[in-house]
Amino acid sequence: MFRSVLLAALVVLTAGCGTGDAPQATPAVAHIQACLDEAPTDSCLANPEADGAYWTAQQEAQSAAYLDAAELCLRAAIDGHKAAREGACVDVYQAYVAEGVRSDLGGRLDETEARRGYAKARIALQRQRSQTFIDGMRADPGSDVPQTID
Repeated sequence: MFRSVLLAALVVLTAGCGTGDAPQATPAVAHIQACLDEAPTDSCLANPEADGAYWTAQQEAQSAAYLDAAELCLRAAIDGHKAAREGACVDVYQAYVAEGVRSDLGGRLDETEARRGYAKARIALQRQRSQTFIDGMRADPGSDVPQTID
């Protein structure tokens, strides 16, 4: 845990260094970067401060934070990292898929990456929705389903 906090802080600090042209990493982007760097084969915990609604607002504004997060998550998904299939990246995908088109994120992705990333984002969203439904059914199964037709 300490290592991920330290790594996130390092990402935020180094993002502001240089020529001054690069946008400074937000804590939400740093969270995703740290997760992907530290444990790409593990699930990436969702960030309660940057949920789907947060990323949708960032997407609508085409903020640098949204573009950075979407690029990180989509490239990781294309590379097959589990961290990009669950948790924080799924919240980013909610905004990406909401665009309704395979966005190249302002030229950050080529056409093939945008197409593959869009497909992987939709799959991750569907997987999350299915799991949420299953979890809800297990928690409150409701009435029995008839096994025969009368």
